[in-house]
Amino acid sequence: MIHQVSSPFSSAVLRKSIAILYCVLFVFCFGDLILSLGGDSNQRAQIAALLCSSWLLVGPLLAYKWDQKWNNFDVFLTPILQKTELSSLNSVIDKLTKFCLLIVSLPVLLITVGFYRGDSFFETDLGLSSNLKTEFWIIPLVFGALVAGWGVWRAVFSLAASFEVSKHIGDFSPFAGVVSSTNKNLSDFCFGVARIFGTGATVVLPVLLVGVFETSDLMRLVFYVLIVLVTGTTVALLALPAVWISRQVEGRRQIYLDGLSKEIEHLVGDLRSGNHNSNVPVWNTNVTMRLNALLEVRKHVMVHMASDTSLKMVRQIPLILIGPIGSSIVAWLALVFGKN
Repeated sequence: MIHQVSSPFSSAVLRKSIAILYCVLFVFCFGDLILSLGGDSNQRAQIAALLCSSWLLVGPLLAYKWDQKWNNFDVFLTPILQKTELSSLNSVIDKLTKFCLLIVSLPVLLITVGFYRGDSFFETDLGLSSNLKTEFWIIPLVFGALVAGWGVWRAVFSLAASFEVSKHIGDFSPFAGVVSSTNKNLSDFCFGVARIFGTGATVVLPVLLVGVFETSDLMRLVFYVLIVLVTGTTVALLALPAVWISRQVEGRRQIYLDGLSKEIEHLVGDLRSGNHNSNVPVWNTNVTMRLNALLEVRKHVMVHMASDTSLKMVRQIPLILIGPIGSSIVAWLALVFGKN
């Protein structure tokens, strides 16, 4: 069994409590923004904030979906990985867990600094002019950032686990005719996590983009950092595992081909010398036929073992980015052609 990291979204009781809490916070944020629409406020920023407020509903759901995907991946990995590989994976998870609090708190710190240094964005652009009401907004922002931080932590966790799993060589079979089951399941897991992260990015990127154009100084820097963090992590969840899988496949293929090449070179040496008494076990006395057969085997291995899994993962990157890019374009168009 792979070492499990406790998650508030894996417990049924906690999950229901969290769902109720986040629903209440969403109702407050959405209702407050609706009441603040119009007047002298920035309607573009208000609409982007309305969309982003849905993160309070979407975020916990995505976190729960991640837990389900990891549990399914764990069920597959536990009987597949060798004892040393399982031990190595658990060791990496234990070491990474020590940084959990730091990773989760990063978005919380950024949003807190941004809130208190960008008070004009909330009071003027969003129309939250009441001091009491404006100060209360730090509560849903912190809870939303907690879910975002948990998502970043799970993304880092997924990348670290994927790196260790990509080293697995137990099901390497150049003549199987199908892709490695480990690579396929690893690819499916990474694609699922990237899709979860991309869905979250679709929700939060519009308001981050609006924040970049509507704020300045430290607040704008915070928005830039968050945008890079969200988009970079989304791409990395497919790109990095693709590189690791490709490197592992190429390494195993090269080891296999090196052994095959030595036998081929020995047979070629026999033919050139006219001596067919090779110390390589030859059951067919026709060395030429054996040499041709080995050359065909080498050709098959070189063609078949091209890392189709890695190529597929790279091709899926644009699919994952459709949502975040689309929502960002809409937000940008609203900024260019919309009215304050």
